Amino acid sequence: MIQVENVSKRFPKTQADAVQPTSFTVAAGEFITILGTSGSGKTTLMKMINRLYEPTTGTIYINGQDTRQMDVNVLRRRIGYVIQQHGLFEHWTVAQNIATVCQILKWDKAKIAQRVDETLRLVQLDPDQYRNRHPHQLSGGEQQRVGIARALAADPDILLMDEPFGAVDAVNRATLQDEIQQIQRQTHKTIIFVTHDIDEALKLGDRTMLFRSGVIQQFATQDELFLQPANDFVADFLKVHDQVTQWRYIHAGSLVQTWQAAAHTPTIDPVAADQPLAVVVEHFLKAPATSVTVVDVPHQRCGELTLADLARLAEAPSC
Repeated sequence: MIQVENVSKRFPKTQADAVQPTSFTVAAGEFITILGTSGSGKTTLMKMINRLYEPTTGTIYINGQDTRQMDVNVLRRRIGYVIQQHGLFEHWTVAQNIATVCQILKWDKAKIAQRVDETLRLVQLDPDQYRNRHPHQLSGGEQQRVGIARALAADPDILLMDEPFGAVDAVNRATLQDEIQQIQRQTHKTIIFVTHDIDEALKLGDRTMLFRSGVIQQFATQDELFLQPANDFVADFLKVHDQVTQWRYIHAGSLVQTWQAAAHTPTIDPVAADQPLAVVVEHFLKAPATSVTVVDVPHQRCGELTLADLARLAEAPSC
């Protein structure tokens, strides 16, 4: 778990905080995205977690331990770090790049070789084909995969990712997004992912932190951001999405809870509470109906959604 308590950052010879005093908690195994425009403070905040920047005020705890009391090199070896430019050593092979931290930790050669192959498979690269290649022999997407493998090699609990897919083309970017989600599901790492891309933040994050001028505007799930925006800035920031796109991120169960829809007689098959509203719309398009039952994981009824509920959502100021 990561606990940030009253943390701020002001750089020398500046008159304003790059990050104003802020507090929040990230649970173990949570995937957090930090969203904001260039210069909003999102990367500065993340870099204080692994002490690339030292906080001006406040304290950051990792699993209850004050990071200021930890040896900085030991701290960074426990936290994987992935940047936009892959940062691979061009004269080293893929295997040597991935093994960097493992060698610092003085793992034996057999353990390192096994871990290199494990992490290559984790990022969907065949070890036999890739371990002896050099970075210049890889595509941009492959280089970024190797960067992720290197960050995961020493099996850190936390992975920090700073615009990791920003330099990758759109097709590879979507694939890498899917793969990092799969890696997180497999490994249960705590991931903090900085991005300026709204779709990327909403697609990947269990929760998203929206930053503006060094201040967290809202730290919430996708449903809460769209249905209960904290202020006009959040609502306006998310309005860049058309209605159909927004409904990919709002889940049926959250809308039932938000609107507390009255019971109706459903005429089509139920939908799960964790399904996006886009699926609900598909249900209505496939069959003539005015309502659909929403059920949770044990198939317990949560409530109903009607066409009128969707129409009301479309007219809501935040959407």
